[in-house]
Amino acid sequence: MSNNNLLTYKVTTKDTLNRADIFIKGKFENFTRSQIKKLIESNNIKINDNIIKPSTKIESKDKITITLPELESTELKPLNQSLDIKYENKNLIIINKPSGIVVHPSKGHQNDTIINALIGMGIKFESYLGKPKPWLVHRLDKDTSGLLIIAKNEITYNYLTKIQKTRMIKKQYIGIVQGIPNSAKAIIDAPIGRNKLNRKTMSITKEGRHSLTEYAITKSNNNMSLLKITLLTGRTHQIRVHLKAIGHPIIGDILYGKKSKYVNRQMLHAYKLSFKDAQNNNIKVESEPEKDMKEFIEFYFNN
Repeated sequence: MSNNNLLTYKVTTKDTLNRADIFIKGKFENFTRSQIKKLIESNNIKINDNIIKPSTKIESKDKITITLPELESTELKPLNQSLDIKYENKNLIIINKPSGIVVHPSKGHQNDTIINALIGMGIKFESYLGKPKPWLVHRLDKDTSGLLIIAKNEITYNYLTKIQKTRMIKKQYIGIVQGIPNSAKAIIDAPIGRNKLNRKTMSITKEGRHSLTEYAITKSNNNMSLLKITLLTGRTHQIRVHLKAIGHPIIGDILYGKKSKYVNRQMLHAYKLSFKDAQNNNIKVESEPEKDMKEFIEFYFNN
């Protein structure tokens, strides 16, 4: 290794020769075959300074060079924040995400995210490009609380994202909306895409992706409704956009509704997950809303 972004290996006569991806996997065990394939396809792995294919044959005295992309070389800094673990096995972890924290590092949030907190808790994750990587299966908005699945390795991540696309991970939410919907139970079927006038938001648009949200009113009072919501697809801001579209935005959602005099954040909580893991185990997890939302429900719907 000549620097933090460059890995090298000189093939010797003692090495068992093979095709490039298999040989490199054996020498750089922190990488998966899939990661190596991606690095080869992006020309970040070369042999004798030549571009290669995964099937390229390794020969004695070859010099293998792996250049790590600059973005991936950034170290994930641990965050000293304990997270509420609702379920864990050797392949995945499910946490109860608190509101007010971003899920993954981005501009303006490099070191204060759920990902940083997971690293800080010392949870063991499979490496990606030589560094531990929590494999996010899905996301929750900053001010949404609730259950979040993180895979511990790429194989589990690939399995979970695959079954997620076929609606085999059931995700249910509790939400409080303004007003009382006309239908006590309904499926909102409206395509969602990027808002052309405000790129930070999503909107209903015919060019958008097919999106389905099911809801049922569980209680209503004071011109507000408590809903049980099931995601049938998974688009950015889907629940918030769909409920705004039917005229009943989430209470406290300043992006798609308006500022609330009652609360300081959107009243949306991912309370239930159910699916089968790769070993065919039934996994069902539930969590209660945070204190502010519980108190809101108690005061406005249970009195």
